[in-house]
Amino acid sequence: MKFMSRFRIYVLASLLLLLALFLPVAGLLTATIFTFLLPGFPLVQRFFDFNAEDTLLLGVLLSVLVSTHLVFAFSLLIGYSKQAIFLTFFVELALSILLAPDLKLPKLGFSALVPLAIFLICLLTLWDSVWVVKDGYVVLAGSNWQDTPMHFEIIESINQGNFPPQAPFFAGEKLRYHFFMDFHTAIFEKMHGGFLPKLIVPLNAVFAGIFALALYCLGSAFGDKEVGIYAALLGTLGWGLAFVNAASDALTGGFSPSKNYAFVYDGFFTIPPILDNLLQQRPQLVGLPTLTAVILLLHSDGKKETLLAGALTALLLPFHAISFLACLLAFLAFLKREKLWFLIPLPLAIPFLLYFSVGEVNFGRSWASVFLEGNPVVFYAANLGIPLFLALPALLNEKRLLVWFSVIFALPHLPSFTPNAWDMFKFFHYAWVPISVSAALTLRKLPKGVVIPLLIASLLTSALVVLWNVSTEFPCASLEELKAGLWVRESTPQCSVFLTAPSIHCPPTMIGGRLRVLSYVNWPYGHGLDVWERLDDVERAFSSVDGLREVIEKYNVSYVYVGPEERKLASQSLFDNAPFLRLIYDRGVRIYEVTTTC
Repeated sequence: MKFMSRFRIYVLASLLLLLALFLPVAGLLTATIFTFLLPGFPLVQRFFDFNAEDTLLLGVLLSVLVSTHLVFAFSLLIGYSKQAIFLTFFVELALSILLAPDLKLPKLGFSALVPLAIFLICLLTLWDSVWVVKDGYVVLAGSNWQDTPMHFEIIESINQGNFPPQAPFFAGEKLRYHFFMDFHTAIFEKMHGGFLPKLIVPLNAVFAGIFALALYCLGSAFGDKEVGIYAALLGTLGWGLAFVNAASDALTGGFSPSKNYAFVYDGFFTIPPILDNLLQQRPQLVGLPTLTAVILLLHSDGKKETLLAGALTALLLPFHAISFLACLLAFLAFLKREKLWFLIPLPLAIPFLLYFSVGEVNFGRSWASVFLEGNPVVFYAANLGIPLFLALPALLNEKRLLVWFSVIFALPHLPSFTPNAWDMFKFFHYAWVPISVSAALTLRKLPKGVVIPLLIASLLTSALVVLWNVSTEFPCASLEELKAGLWVRESTPQCSVFLTAPSIHCPPTMIGGRLRVLSYVNWPYGHGLDVWERLDDVERAFSSVDGLREVIEKYNVSYVYVGPEERKLASQSLFDNAPFLRLIYDRGVRIYEVTTTC
């Protein structure tokens, strides 16, 4: 690219950055360019010679990982702000112009249809079920959307001054959760300039499409484009036999979305379908495609590709620790002498290993000892379904996939190293990557008249996931609570600490972006924090005026929020009779300010 051409691009991109200071739409467009396109595509096109699909996959993943790391690094130096994001984007732009040859986005053909279809399925499923006002409530639908308010708390508190972040749901403690996916979303919202909870809908859908693309690329590398298409469909929409119960109930007139869901926690169908997690488990949304891309690179024989696999693995750690571990296991499964180049970039992960350290790992009961029901063969045959059976013959022929699958599949049966044994189920989703590719290899050899029924039967359970999400309505806030959260956002100091019930939905935090003493206990407990003392303290605070005073002083509380959940724990008179509280908001819910006489 000639100097003047590069200069013109630099000027046009700089003008777009300047427009982002004034126009929210320009801010979102800028964030899209500088976190999904740059600097990944210039890096890939400068140093590698991939086909169009691989270039798109690796260009996007590198852009997401590198740009988020750079914003984080600049924010540590000068503070997290729109200015830090702009500085990062200008640096990315300068590096991209210097690195780029004749930069061109890859031209995709038919191969783009499956990732596009997965994107649209997820987008349409989420659009009418996440942060939708219905009948006087804000709705978050789905069976496990209880975690989405936690992500809102992280996003909103970071954008309201909580940086480097404390746990917004456990004020005073460093956020040990791997928050980088939410940090990436916070960058988008900061560039927009306002409260934008709906933002997670298109972003979740985009990452689901990226995962489908990663599976297509991996399947094509092990077979051909037809294998890639089957792998993308099975890897994103395939799952087990839970649809059999739904079909039986439908025949007898007993079907309902709430009853016939695709999995039941602590029941027989207890492993969540992959689509369920693609819709809602935000760290998995980057963990799964990056892991798949690492396997793709390790499958090749090039040193540069192996170096890139190691770099992606190191950059992945802040986004998802379990996926980082799965990448290391993939390296061991594909290990040959020339693969040792993988190790060179891994020291990039060391700062984050220290940052997210939760101290000594305590091994506990295995996932299988808690959740596996009955005969293991029957259990896994039902939960993982037709794709597992299709995968077995191909796995026996692909020894490296077999080794990696075997190790990953074994981990939920060993002592758990996550604080909550339930979280070990994610390894079944990582095992789903070799299952989907191997099943696709088997399908490629079968007559087309057999392939279509097998594909349809493999995808039916995901239809239950979609149906559940679009037909169930779980309220996360009333309109009064929404207004209270927005008032908190505008009228209280950043990083103020609120005393609330230990609830899932907390307007001062998930909308207002402030900190609170304690949330729904499974969140901090799952992140390795000792929740029991705080839980006792919160219960004590809602039991007497003296207990309330002591807890306020202990946790440096500035405000007490009294909404529907708090009224279940204490009468209104407790707060009205506390001489150290002053009522400052009374519009359906109440907010009290702690006075200096406490």
